[in-house]
Amino acid sequence: MLFLKRNMPRVVSVLILVIVFSLMAVNVFAAGENFGQNAYTWLQSQIWFIALLIVAVICVPFIMKKMWMQLAGFLVLAAIVLYIVNDPTALKSLGSTIWSKVFN
Repeated sequence: MLFLKRNMPRVVSVLILVIVFSLMAVNVFAAGENFGQNAYTWLQSQIWFIALLIVAVICVPFIMKKMWMQLAGFLVLAAIVLYIVNDPTALKSLGSTIWSKVFN
């Protein structure tokens, strides 16, 4: 984590550049009747790739320091987070399942 503490301004600036350039490179999704759905679909796909990039950046120090168990734990947590980012309705169904098991 020392790597991230020292290089956080660089990581943030790279993420900002990626977001800005991806916004500039995208076709206008305002065409058509369902602007909101088009914007949601586009934003959801962009957020998934940004989250994947963040996971890759965080994995580098674990690999460099040969911290294999921490890497494995982080990858399990990252897989769960990436699944939720990819399919946000899964979090709602998980919450309703837990609610029904606990209170019924």
